[in-house]
Amino acid sequence: MAGFILCLVLLAFEMCWRIHREMVSEHTGQWDYGGVAEFIREFRKQKWEGQKPGSRSLHSHSDNSQIHADIIEFNGKGMVLRRRAWLWFLFWKRIHIHQDGHKRGLWK
Repeated sequence: MAGFILCLVLLAFEMCWRIHREMVSEHTGQWDYGGVAEFIREFRKQKWEGQKPGSRSLHSHSDNSQIHADIIEFNGKGMVLRRRAWLWFLFWKRIHIHQDGHKRGLWK
């Protein structure tokens, strides 16, 4: 029974990661894979602006960057996080991006 539940959890995670990959590839002109270190490095370079209240997203219109839904884009180029980095990002986003679309001061 525990093995079955573990398979369901892994299947759900894999489906979420594939949705992330598809959304980034469909909504950005060019994209590449990245990890946690690349994400943090690129995130720190941006001057983030808030988004609509309740959206948990960030935009930088001057830098053509966004973190919205499953889309991660820096300077017009999408970043598909590798599977382990994607799992880290799901928790990171919950902690560091407020519900009103503003980031906490931890990263800059």
